[in-house]
Amino acid sequence: MPRRRLTSALDGKQKGFMLAYVMLMIAVVSIAMSGIAFMNKGMASKSYMDDAKNVIQSQVGTIRGQILLCGLLYPSGNNATTFNIKYPGGSAVNVSALTCPGSPAANKSLWTGGNGTFLSPVPSGFTGWVYTNDAAGIKVVLTSNGGVLENNVLTSVAAKFTSVEANIVGNVMTIWIVKS
Repeated sequence: MPRRRLTSALDGKQKGFMLAYVMLMIAVVSIAMSGIAFMNKGMASKSYMDDAKNVIQSQVGTIRGQILLCGLLYPSGNNATTFNIKYPGGSAVNVSALTCPGSPAANKSLWTGGNGTFLSPVPSGFTGWVYTNDAAGIKVVLTSNGGVLENNVLTSVAAKFTSVEANIVGNVMTIWIVKS
């Protein structure tokens, strides 16, 4: 005798209830996952800002130190200009290309690592540092790509200095090393 399955009138309703329950759980999990993704994006932005700020602040100290050290170690150096002659000369020169007047030929570049110092790359979203030695003094300039995060990084870095040492105009931060 074949077995017969007992069915009730509720079987169809139970299947519908289970399907609705599963769909509800999928919706709740989806909402939770999108919330987590949104929070992670915010944390990633903050992490990027913190990392970029730390790198740029470190670079300011390194660049400033190397330029001042050049003038201190080689006070008789002559950059062939009339401005701050013991320091590297030039206008709108990439900081990575700076040389120290008066230093031995093997150590002319500020970034050969001869004294253990190298210039790290700028964070993404920024151009390279640019150096100028003119009648106004010695300054380095860093330009962002104009993004909100990058401009916030510049503002945050500039806030660590006095208004005489640093200023921001638009997406350009100027750091003064020597002011005439």
